[in-house]
Amino acid sequence: MTAVLGESVARALCADWAEQAPTLPRAGRGRAPADTPLRELSHWAATLRPQHIPCRVLKLAASQVLSQIASIRAGLQHPLGRKLVAAFGHPMQRDPRQAAGVFAALGS
Repeated sequence: MTAVLGESVARALCADWAEQAPTLPRAGRGRAPADTPLRELSHWAATLRPQHIPCRVLKLAASQVLSQIASIRAGLQHPLGRKLVAAFGHPMQRDPRQAAGVFAALGS
């Protein structure tokens, strides 16, 4: 991530998150006894914010996103990728289901 954004930008982002970091939502806090583990996990995920996530994890996630974008771009240039686009349409099309399929195939 630092090679793409520049180390000073990455540090500034992470320092900003660290300064504002509220307490991490904990599973079970305010939980009714009848709640299921799935409901508890869903609540935790819904209340999770970037400030709760360690900087190293955010950097790794950014790296994964950039890697996937690079794979999609490379797939568009490959002969099989061009055939895929000819058959199913460009990934930036109106049909979200079809676009998602094309993105997934190109990223492979």
